[in-house]
Amino acid sequence: MITKIVKLLTIIYLITITIGCMMNHEPLFDGESCDTDCIIFTGKIIDPNNNVPVSSKINIYYKTSSYFGTQSTYIGQTVSDESGEYHFTFDGSRYAFDRGYFIIKAEKDGYLTNRFDGRIELNHIDSTNFDVPIVNDIKLIPSATLRI
Repeated sequence: MITKIVKLLTIIYLITITIGCMMNHEPLFDGESCDTDCIIFTGKIIDPNNNVPVSSKINIYYKTSSYFGTQSTYIGQTVSDESGEYHFTFDGSRYAFDRGYFIIKAEKDGYLTNRFDGRIELNHIDSTNFDVPIVNDIKLIPSATLRI
């Protein structure tokens, strides 16, 4: 009897972990329209020499962790302009007093980013975080090939 309970709990745990780690690939926001309680991400995409990789794609995620695993929610996407500037705004009221953090990932063919670049931790989001631009410049590093 105990063996069956342990097996059942193990299956429930594995299902919970799997579901918690799945990522929603449909954006929640368009990045442009927000009337109140807006979180505003803005910044510039640059390489180590302060050159601009034109038209980088920027994806924004919100991550939360619990005993059952990590859950990632796809907030939305934008594209940097020819000067490397990006801007993304959305209703942040659902994230007030939550314990997660935002990740802003820049992507461009031929470039890489380190895993901490673009990570924004806003602990206990409240009204002081709304309608104030949060500036985060992201460095993209040109990829290289090592030939031996």
